[in-house]
Amino acid sequence: MINFEKRIKDVQESGNETLLYSLFEEIYNEYYKLVIFVISTYIRNKEDIKDITQDTFISFFKTLKKGGEIANIKYYLVSIARNNSLRNLEEKNMNISEFNDSIYSFEEENSEMMIDSKLNSLAFSEREIIINHIYLNKTFKEIALERSVSLNTIKSTYRRAILKLKKII
Repeated sequence: MINFEKRIKDVQESGNETLLYSLFEEIYNEYYKLVIFVISTYIRNKEDIKDITQDTFISFFKTLKKGGEIANIKYYLVSIARNNSLRNLEEKNMNISEFNDSIYSFEEENSEMMIDSKLNSLAFSEREIIINHIYLNKTFKEIALERSVSLNTIKSTYRRAILKLKKII
């Protein structure tokens, strides 16, 4: 696993902008698909997804350039992507039911993206639990605390979502 966090700190301390741009490009290439996946769980419009992805990485780069400390890049980018997506939904006055009813077909460029697109067939809460558990490596207990629901509710929702995915795939 690439330790971008340490490299960021070293590059920031050196003050070398060329190295900063180069490191940003590596991080972008590493996490681009994850950011798109997270955004696509909230947003269905391709252009909005592109815009929010761009905003996410711009915000990330500004933090890098200012010398901001980032303890976990993956978590940081996913948080920005999620917040930007929710902000976009609020700006468009969309509620969750409108969001779930909207139609979107994500281009299946490879098997990873195909699996990601299958997640869109799940309920909003199921997708969130899977993202938090699999992509963000959160425990069921952490997810339950964040959502203010019982641990068993999270576990059973996760189990049902996985079973649904197995049937689809």
